[in-house]
Amino acid sequence: MSRLTDRDKDGFFEEILCKFRDDDIGLFCRKDPVVINIGERLWTKSKLKKDKAGEVRKSVMTSMRRLATLYMTFLEQQLEYGPIKEIEKNLADMFLRDNYTHLEHAILKYTMNGEGKSMADLKYGLKTALYYLIKKSCQIIQGTFLIGNEDDKATELDKFMGVFELNHNYLFGDASYAMHKNRNEKLRKPESLPQEEDICKVREYTMSRMSSMMAETYSVFDSHVYIELRDLLVSRLTLFNARRGGEPCRLRQEEWKDAENGAWIDQKDVEKLDDELDKVLAKDLKIAYQTGKGNKHLVPILLPKDTIEPLRMITDQENRALAGVNTANPYVFPCTQDSLYHVSGWYAVHSVCEKLDLQRGDLLTATKNRHRISTIYASMEIPQTERRFFYEHMGHSEQTNKNIYQAPLALMEIVKVGKSLNQIDGATGLQISESSPSASTDVSQESGAVGKSSSQSSMDQEKQCATGLHISESSPSASTDVSQESGAVGKSSSQSSMDQEKQYAAIEDDLSMYESDASADPPVVREVVQYSESSSSESSTKLKTQCTHSVRGAGLKRKRKKYIHWKADEEEEIRTQFRKYILGEAEKKLPSRKAIESYLLQESCNIKYDWWTVRTKIQNDKVKRERLVQLRALNMNM
Repeated sequence: MSRLTDRDKDGFFEEILCKFRDDDIGLFCRKDPVVINIGERLWTKSKLKKDKAGEVRKSVMTSMRRLATLYMTFLEQQLEYGPIKEIEKNLADMFLRDNYTHLEHAILKYTMNGEGKSMADLKYGLKTALYYLIKKSCQIIQGTFLIGNEDDKATELDKFMGVFELNHNYLFGDASYAMHKNRNEKLRKPESLPQEEDICKVREYTMSRMSSMMAETYSVFDSHVYIELRDLLVSRLTLFNARRGGEPCRLRQEEWKDAENGAWIDQKDVEKLDDELDKVLAKDLKIAYQTGKGNKHLVPILLPKDTIEPLRMITDQENRALAGVNTANPYVFPCTQDSLYHVSGWYAVHSVCEKLDLQRGDLLTATKNRHRISTIYASMEIPQTERRFFYEHMGHSEQTNKNIYQAPLALMEIVKVGKSLNQIDGATGLQISESSPSASTDVSQESGAVGKSSSQSSMDQEKQCATGLHISESSPSASTDVSQESGAVGKSSSQSSMDQEKQYAAIEDDLSMYESDASADPPVVREVVQYSESSSSESSTKLKTQCTHSVRGAGLKRKRKKYIHWKADEEEEIRTQFRKYILGEAEKKLPSRKAIESYLLQESCNIKYDWWTVRTKIQNDKVKRERLVQLRALNMNM
């Protein structure tokens, strides 16, 4: 102990060793040199995380106690598997190859409840944590051996680590499987999410109670009042921001001061906002930034208007002194009784929930609330370009949000995919489904007519042009092709000329409708097949025209879609940027999603629509240009 006391400049002796209980595990942690060395290394590595001092202390002590408990269990295996090989006569003996069997059974026993006859008895979280703790401990011990010129021991430990890694799947595979299974089947089910009624109750109680406490100007601001107001604020910020339980509670005073003074907001940018509601929101909400999970990024804490005055009250130095807060405590939500640490986020939320009659108060935790917020946000129709701001706020990626936090969108699966599969499953004969963003239906119908007279052929072709027997609906979300071919034999050349004039008139009418009717649905592309007789074989000429009427007799129903009115400068910008696609000079027919989104994120871009809307605009301009070219070509032939 004297050795540690002499060099205890980083507080390891005072903050870690002196905090252990006087039980068998605690006493072993205090006297075993290997456990002390591992704990000191872990403490030294993480001591620079000043804003996470409480979490670091708990993490180091937990790791040391787990190693001590595992070693005690390891020694018990001698009764069943024979004596162990002792060289160091401390924790390092647990990491010898000769003792691997004892260690393996010690891990199995330590991570099981009772007799461990089923997967329900497995402590999969503890078992997974032990794997990484053993690896880290071996690295620290090996480094200590190398520093002390004990190369033989370091080499032997390296061989043990090789054996340990080879048996990883066998020893820890069940823990990994159980952890992922529990995450996917239990944590993400809607029934595991907090009840909306409970969320509303907590919100209303928190806001009303804080408001009443702020109005009680003549009450004594002692530690009880301070603790209640502190817990209300932590609960409010944790649930409002969908933050992890340990994040808002460790907000530091300098971070709060930056938020109060608007250090992260440039007022010139606020004045540039077009929406008045956005301007009001920018003035009402304040924002603070703190380190998130890990050290690589900052996560925001949004401070609603109802929390500003209470925050000023609990950060007032006189009020903190009356409540018994240490003057050196740097946190906005400190523990009392002269402590240097902050309050627990889980405890603050739990203490508020205990005061209310909730349906499922046990589900109202910070983690489950993150699952709830992620699920609700995923079901909202928000452009993809705006979703990235939500993921940055949550502090994780889109894939993490989808695969870990949000509940599966089962209702959307049934409504969107289930409807299509149900139609396919019960399909008989001609199948036509409504166009939707998730499906496209190609339906073809063929009918032949042989031996028609010249006059009958003319009537058939007029009917074909009027009803659109081959239809390809051009829209950003789906395409429906309904084709019907009818053969006509024995047409005269004069009849063919008359049909060409009718087709020209149809194209001209359709183009005028396309340009003038701004509120109409996107036009339907129609292919008219014209047959002409030659001496050797038949040749067909396809003319694509546009019409805005529905297909009759085919049972096809179309939804009326909202038309977007593009400004002149926006249209010019689209046509300039994607000119090659509109002219048909690009390798692909349309630009990819990635290419459009990359352009939309540029500062010079003035387009405010999402990538799909822009792509639809490009497609429509391309189709319109093709129609004009066809019209000119047909005009020249006449």
